[in-house]
Amino acid sequence: RVEVCAFSFEQREKERQALKEKKLEKLRNEQVPQFKAQLLPDFSSVVLPEKKQLEPTKPEPFKLLIDERGSVRHSRWEQMVKEEQKQQEEATVFKARPNTVTHKEPFRPKKDVQPGIVVEPFTL
Repeated sequence: RVEVCAFSFEQREKERQALKEKKLEKLRNEQVPQFKAQLLPDFSSVVLPEKKQLEPTKPEPFKLLIDERGSVRHSRWEQMVKEEQKQQEEATVFKARPNTVTHKEPFRPKKDVQPGIVVEPFTL
């Protein structure tokens, strides 16, 4: 069998209300700090802080792959240009052959062995 008991929140609410009032009373009774104003600064001599000079940013060296490829290509191109110049110089150098004309006999045309043209009479 279950017995029904009277239940209410009233007592608990009263206890809470009493605690709240105690806290509020305690806060009211605490000493209120006195206001103390700071003195005005002396404006007869104004001292500004020194302005700091910032150093400019120093760039750090960096290495790019495209620079490396460009230097390789440039060196290859210079080598190719040098080879072309060398070939052109070799082509322009005059290389004389020994003089064989002075050691040979002079050219003399040969005489024909065939007899001259024989004219035969013809009739119309």
